[in-house]
Amino acid sequence: MERSGDSQFNGSQSYSVDGGTFTVKSSSLPQGGSYHAYDLALGQNGGTFYVDINALTSGGKKWVFNVSLPQGSTGVDISFFCINNSNRSISVSDSYDSKTNTYHLHFSTIGVSNELAYIELVLPGYPWAGGASGGLLVPGAKFYSDKPGYCFLAGALIETEDGEVPVEKLVAGQKVMTYDAKGEPAGLQAITWSGCKASVVQDTGHPDVDKRPICILAGAFGSDAPRSDLLVTPEHCFLIDGMFVPARMLVNHRSIFYRDDLPRYEYYHFKTAGHAIICANGALTETLRDDISRFSAGSRSENENELVALAAPLCRDVSVAKGIHDRLDQMATRAGLASMAPMKTLIGNPDLHLILANGERVDPLRVNDRWAVFSIPADQAGAHIVSRHSRPCDVVGPFLDDRRELGICVGEVTIFGADTSTVVTEHLQGTAETGWCQRAEGELGRWTAGCAWLDFGTTTETQGLLTIEVLQAGPYLETAPVCLVERKAA
Repeated sequence: MERSGDSQFNGSQSYSVDGGTFTVKSSSLPQGGSYHAYDLALGQNGGTFYVDINALTSGGKKWVFNVSLPQGSTGVDISFFCINNSNRSISVSDSYDSKTNTYHLHFSTIGVSNELAYIELVLPGYPWAGGASGGLLVPGAKFYSDKPGYCFLAGALIETEDGEVPVEKLVAGQKVMTYDAKGEPAGLQAITWSGCKASVVQDTGHPDVDKRPICILAGAFGSDAPRSDLLVTPEHCFLIDGMFVPARMLVNHRSIFYRDDLPRYEYYHFKTAGHAIICANGALTETLRDDISRFSAGSRSENENELVALAAPLCRDVSVAKGIHDRLDQMATRAGLASMAPMKTLIGNPDLHLILANGERVDPLRVNDRWAVFSIPADQAGAHIVSRHSRPCDVVGPFLDDRRELGICVGEVTIFGADTSTVVTEHLQGTAETGWCQRAEGELGRWTAGCAWLDFGTTTETQGLLTIEVLQAGPYLETAPVCLVERKAA
């Protein structure tokens, strides 16, 4: 059957796709009115619904896309793109309406006005029917999710009672060999669940966030570990020195590196009665944990949000993680493997400034020691604190498990008027959310994520001064961006 090309939202009422991709960019959605509804017809070849949610900032608005599928359609693949959700303003949720037999998927954000805005996708049937009558995801259909995976790509050889079996061929009831945290055999355990999930690679500039698969070359962990090249997702853990270490923290761009040539891929996972250590391609690794959600045709866990006891402790000590990372990197260097990492240049200047609600930029009058002083006009209720931002794991190394986007660490903030002074504490009390990072244990101030809204708690009556205590700033990658700020809604 002939397939139609890709289609993009342009304000029309109705759209159709047959095997192509329908793209919705939130920046192109109409802003007038609070409710908009559209129709999307998929053909026999199905299609992909792709949502770029980054510019969805207008609170109190709703855009609904009603999807229809003909009998026998291959279904719909769903993916969405989110650059940065460090302030937790973006979320994805779903619900099923048994009265109308429709599945509702919500891509939502909380804007600067603290009002919810969302794109809703309404699909026919119950998606977890596994191909039964009325089910959306027929066998072979895929749901592209933002949830992290702890899984193998096809070809991983799992040690079972019948020898090594490709992970994609494992089934419930089959027994796999397990090990203890010392690497000693611990007996066979039956597989209680197996599944396949599809992932679409994003392009945020952060390969771990983009969910690019990681290739671990033969011998990367030692002489026979793994025995052959192994592909896994970034969060998948390996047992090294008695601890679980995520693959993303081991990347050295020599023997362990991200694959850039797989824009979409399927990965496979399986469970045992409890979290277990198993062997893949001769390397000790893990079965699926129950602290992630799984969306796969015909398979859904009954306790997908339940945390389970780990079969070995997670490596949380940065010095230990660095030691493991450096050891593997040195092994790769001795093996003659050249680094594929781009050159990294660090800078210290944060380019700190304010953006007022009307979009006006205000540079500091002066920066003395750790204090930045700004002139603030009258009638201001707040301002954005804007700077460069980078992730510690990118600046220091992947072994540092801190993937927050850090701008500057803000301590005391004071507004000085003609004859008054006001201390601003909202950010330190934890009530400020937009653009602020969660405070890590032991941090005296609070980091911005590069663009943080600071509510003054009052409106300035006259022109005055604003002082910001910068407890820490940088270093930043030379390529680190400075956030662009849109005018704040009145």
